[in-house]
Amino acid sequence: MSMPSTLFPRLEGLQYLTEGGKETEVMYRHGYLLREFAMFELMDNPAAVDDLKDMYQRYLEVAVRHGFGALMAGFDYRASSDWGDKLGYPAEGLLDMQQKCIEFL
Repeated sequence: MSMPSTLFPRLEGLQYLTEGGKETEVMYRHGYLLREFAMFELMDNPAAVDDLKDMYQRYLEVAVRHGFGALMAGFDYRASSDWGDKLGYPAEGLLDMQQKCIEFL
């Protein structure tokens, strides 16, 4: 089986802005603790969700201003069974958090 040349469909000639450093911003600019570097736990904190919305709004505004497409990563990369065990989340709790992360984006 051959792998696709890209992991996401791209429009010919369109440049993309990728986000990054969100963990650093939420920890050092906004003061949130990320247990095991898990962003998904912020979905249960309304103030954190507001801060994340502001972060992503700024990012998307830059992409629009410069005519870029936008690539965004979700917050659920630690919402797996291995990390969930370390953080004390049962399977249904992880599923709920994954859904919240998807809904956020």
